[in-house]
Amino acid sequence: MGMKIYFTLFLAVAGLLVLLTRKRPKEFLFWSAMYLLFVRSIGLPGVGTINTSYILLTILFFIDFTNLLNRKNVKQWSLYLLVLVIGFITMLLNSESNSLLTANDLLLDSWLWIKKFLVVILLSITITQYVKTERDIEKLKNAFLWCSFVFSFTATIAYFGFYDGIVIYGAGSLTDGVIQDQSLETIYSEVYGISYSNLVFGITAISIVFLPSINWGKWKKMFFLLITVFAVVISLKRLAIVALALSLIYYLIVEKKNGSNKWVLLIPILLIISTTIYYQLILNRFSGALNSINNSGVTDTSSNIRLNRVDYALKAFSESPIVGKGAGFMSYIHNGFFEVLGNLGIIGLFLFRPFYKVIFKSRLNYFYKNPWSIALIIMLVTLVLLEAAINRVEMMYFLGLFFGGSIVTNKLIQKNK
Repeated sequence: MGMKIYFTLFLAVAGLLVLLTRKRPKEFLFWSAMYLLFVRSIGLPGVGTINTSYILLTILFFIDFTNLLNRKNVKQWSLYLLVLVIGFITMLLNSESNSLLTANDLLLDSWLWIKKFLVVILLSITITQYVKTERDIEKLKNAFLWCSFVFSFTATIAYFGFYDGIVIYGAGSLTDGVIQDQSLETIYSEVYGISYSNLVFGITAISIVFLPSINWGKWKKMFFLLITVFAVVISLKRLAIVALALSLIYYLIVEKKNGSNKWVLLIPILLIISTTIYYQLILNRFSGALNSINNSGVTDTSSNIRLNRVDYALKAFSESPIVGKGAGFMSYIHNGFFEVLGNLGIIGLFLFRPFYKVIFKSRLNYFYKNPWSIALIIMLVTLVLLEAAINRVEMMYFLGLFFGGSIVTNKLIQKNK
């Protein structure tokens, strides 16, 4: 414990000295956090794990508290916060009925679950505070795409055995010298890259929607596109592949509308993929999930577990449909929609209101011109509603990022009309 205190104090003093050397320390904190969003938690001896972006944004929140929590921001998130407070109170009231955990344990679980939703507010209000101009929003795009590239690159070199990620298909693995177990009976894949969440593959897939609007050269964009597609394909993550498909559709539409023929290069890429073992692997991943849903043929173990978790959430919802069982009563349902229903009931759906409001409140041409809104809706319908993004702080970062970027871009579009 003593070592941890001394080391924390050392980091605090060092960080303070760095800030004091900057002309605009708050902006420095903000942009540092943006460029470190993908980086996994750092494990330090005697200290434990440190989530760099979270610490930087928390410091920024406390030193700029009055500006970030202004009346407008509080009003915007008031219903969202009210739902979380009701969920916490419900969990508190239900603590006596749970004999397996103590009241303190239940409240801790509730707080840890709620905290992930608060991260969304933290990201979005800091973005709307520090991103004001066209130059700022372009810088934010570059920060996000840089993070996406670093993740895709480290995932790719992990695939080839030059990083600490691993890739396993059935009984074989690349590190053991066997690329593929040809029986294809069991498919299991882990390629982590610089992030410790495989859900980040979905985020890197979504980054493609920003390529038409970013001020990059042609070949730089194409290299980014190629390495992103490769990283997502080798991940074999179903919803990342769905996010990739949706992002590519948007990319193709915008590029064609802009009169560019670069999108034609995607055709040979897709043809090459269709001739590799990955084509069959991807089909097996999706067919296994469908078989699990239909309870027929060769089912997928992962899908079977998730379906059981969804049944658990539906049972909790049926027992308490209005306010649910309480925030944090259940987690890792791997379906954000049903997890929210089980924890918070019908009123929990108001948690999604701010996101769909900013997407659909604007005119359709705003939505089409705003890649942040496209990214937001793709993330919502894949990684949030149909996956476990709401259980991971590092994923909720990006929900807040896309939401904040969408608000700023809508304002700039309206301003420049």
